[in-house]
Amino acid sequence: MKKTIFLLLAAVILFPNLAWAWGDTGHRIVGQVALCHLDKKVDKKVRALLSGADLPMECTWGDFIKSDTIYKEFSSWHYCDFPSNVSREAFDTLALDNPDGECVYRVRYLADHLRKNPDDTVMLKILIHIVGDLGCPMHLARPNDRGGNDLLVKWFRTPTNLHNVWDARLIESQKLCYTEYAHHLYNTQHAPEQVYSKGKEIDWAWETYQLAEKIYSYQETHDDNLSFRYIYDFLDTLNHQLYITGCRLAAVLNYIYGK
Repeated sequence: MKKTIFLLLAAVILFPNLAWAWGDTGHRIVGQVALCHLDKKVDKKVRALLSGADLPMECTWGDFIKSDTIYKEFSSWHYCDFPSNVSREAFDTLALDNPDGECVYRVRYLADHLRKNPDDTVMLKILIHIVGDLGCPMHLARPNDRGGNDLLVKWFRTPTNLHNVWDARLIESQKLCYTEYAHHLYNTQHAPEQVYSKGKEIDWAWETYQLAEKIYSYQETHDDNLSFRYIYDFLDTLNHQLYITGCRLAAVLNYIYGK
């Protein structure tokens, strides 16, 4: 019994937030950015469907339900792993029919489903989470290391994995709450207006996959003890990714509820 408890504790220390995209703060940053770009009527509709809850707080629901077997069917919706060096043509095919996760396809599925069934609050909560996952590079990473979960690194000499670095450690290094972070992004980031239509989710996923490839390439030529230099090299990329993902979440919601 003691040995089992020890192993569980070790797993928590070494692999925190296993397979969770962005972590709580990151998902809420995405939701807060989305609020800034929602049509006012859409914001009102979504808030009513969420029983008055703020969108950023509901963005984490998709991870919290992983402990409930009722929602087991959603487990493969959070990621879509791809081999390295996939061509755009092969990527487009895999994105909609991938044995290693359904994240890309499910964004399209949920957008279509909610256009027809706008009051389905469970699927709405899943959607706002999955769009966030679509923007997290380690959720469109490689199947051989489970999206970086098996790629062990150190974060300021503390053992962790590459997945967790992008889920949480980089974001936490800025020492900001999600509202402060989103406010900073809104004031400093710039991106073309995001409009959703069927097929856009594949374009967005391709950009995330290319970022994942860049992260892997960097890791192959650098020390596995990640610290200030890693923050310096990737903070601008992280900030852009959080911001553009929030803009895209708003675009999907405006598409569904702005009709």
